[in-house]
Formats: sequence, structure tokens, C-alpha cells
Amino acid sequence: MPTTEIENWDTPFSCAKYPSVWVIAESHGDSTLSVVVCPGGLDAHPKFVVRFTSVYAFSVEEEARSGIGSFIGPDGLIQKVGCAYIWLTSPYIKDFVPEMPFRGGRGPLKHYVILGGDNNVGVASAEPPTIDRVDAPSKVTVTYEV
Repeated sequence: MPTTEIENWDTPFSCAKYPSVWVIAESHGDSTLSVVVCPGGLDAHPKFVVRFTSVYAFSVEEEARSGIGSFIGPDGLIQKVGCAYIWLTSPYIKDFVPEMPFRGGRGPLKHYVILGGDNNVGVASAEPPTIDRVDAPSKVTVTYEV
């Protein structure tokens, strides 16, 4: 079995267990993506909006059958430590050529993983994301033109 290496990703929600997680896809195709993390569940605040730029790839997977959570042992110990990791040996980043920043970013390309209670989200990005705390209900408007 291949070795998988991860490191803890220091975020305000890193120690949350099974947060609710979902993705807001941007419509302008500008290699951006936002992830909403609800450590206390959908009806509780604070929530966090993680904004990624220079996105090369992403996945949103139902947590029970998720490939991006496959580095968790059968005892579940890694997830009990928290929910936010950087997947150092991710197959999603190994094939990209770092000298060819076609999606922008200063690099290096990293695969950020948030393990949720409903979804697992993985984002391969050449820029560290920004994280905004939301303490009260607010609206996010996404406009699509087709």
C-alpha cells in the first residue's frame, strides 16, 4: 500500500469534528472557488468562508465513499484530531508541472482537504486561501450567465 503523507492545516476550524461543508462555485471561470465550513452545523455560527484562487482542481465527495478521505485509517484516529489537512502526496497535484502556472499563483501547488460530516472537499491550489469568519446570517449571491 502506498504511503500517504498529510500535515495539519492551521485554520480557525481545524479542531472541528464532522463540520458541515459545501462548495460555492464561481461562475466566471477565473480559477476561484469558495468553501463554507460550519463547525457547529448548518444552523450555528460562526461559519467560515474559505476563498481559493489559482484553483487547478477540486472535488466534493459524499463523506462515506470519498477518495480524498482514504488516508484515514480504519480506526479513524486522524479525523478525530481535526478536519483540515494538506495532502502532501496527493495524486491530484503530482502531475501538474510547477513551472507552468497556467492558473496563476505563486506556488507551490498544494492539495487542501476539509473532512466534513456530510461532504469531504479537496482543492488543489497554487495560492493559500483566505478565510473569513461569519458570525451572523448573511447572504452570498452567485450570478450565472449562460
